[in-house]
Amino acid sequence: MNRFRNIVLATISTSVAVTHVSCGQDTANIQGADSPSNSNQQTHLDDEATWAIGHGELPSKIGDGLTDTLAVDATFTDLFDIKEEVWQQTEYDLPTGVWFSQEENSPIRGYGLTSGTQQAGSKLEIIFFGHTMDGEPVERDVRVQLTERDGIAKSALIDEDIIYVDKVKSSGTEIYENMLPEKENAAYLLSVEILNADGEVEDTKLSYIYVPIPEANATLAFTESVYSASDSSATLVLHNEGPVPLSLGVDYTIEKQVGQEWRTVPLEMAFIEIGVELPIGGEHRDDIEIGGLSPGKYRAVKEVWAHGIDSSFTLAAEFEIK
Repeated sequence: MNRFRNIVLATISTSVAVTHVSCGQDTANIQGADSPSNSNQQTHLDDEATWAIGHGELPSKIGDGLTDTLAVDATFTDLFDIKEEVWQQTEYDLPTGVWFSQEENSPIRGYGLTSGTQQAGSKLEIIFFGHTMDGEPVERDVRVQLTERDGIAKSALIDEDIIYVDKVKSSGTEIYENMLPEKENAAYLLSVEILNADGEVEDTKLSYIYVPIPEANATLAFTESVYSASDSSATLVLHNEGPVPLSLGVDYTIEKQVGQEWRTVPLEMAFIEIGVELPIGGEHRDDIEIGGLSPGKYRAVKEVWAHGIDSSFTLAAEFEIK
């Protein structure tokens, strides 16, 4: 997972969508009027022994469930964007936009702060970006604090430093570097305050950092276990119990149990390649097209990525068509 949220203030990235073809289902190919392509597709579907071998044994869930209360606070629904009403409950002044702004006349045109889900002991960085290679004058003290949080409230001051910043270059000027404590299931605020000559705060930035236990707990299942051959769709649900946020796509693979093996159903579908972020406690639903599938035992297969722990896993949810 990227350590920085907006390196340049004008750049705000959520997801990239690209159309591509993956193994799935195209209902136009398995329903509707007879056509040569429909006939060829149905012939291929009938010849199950020629289908590609599937994934083999796969679980429908990962993890044994949470055993500890999570340090992450539910108030921070978006780990990268601290809302004003939450900010006001901290000990820090609200941002003024004097220094951290998207305006052209802002001396600091961009910044990078470590934020989001991180591993215990990982690197902390703060980088400022100016407008020119020679450097944009700042000539201010910058106070940096790392505080551990109990919910929103501060529970401990981990580190504090005041750094004099003369100029910031367009290529980036590192203001601060440190390491997170070697503690799991912990939450922190990383604060950056620009001070005037009297020590008063002129502008502030905060980032929220969550260091989870390095595990994932998630379940993939259909809302029903048995469907009729006349049903056209089924709902697949991924539930994230935590302790880390998850990422996934909208694509999936359908496999059928043929004898003692799982084989991939050779149906084509154009998926949108889009990243879905699933927060702790969240659910994601996919509408799976099942129209035209013959009776039998099937499963949907999805790959999921866990934030901050460099881990991915593949889950399968079974269903039957009668």
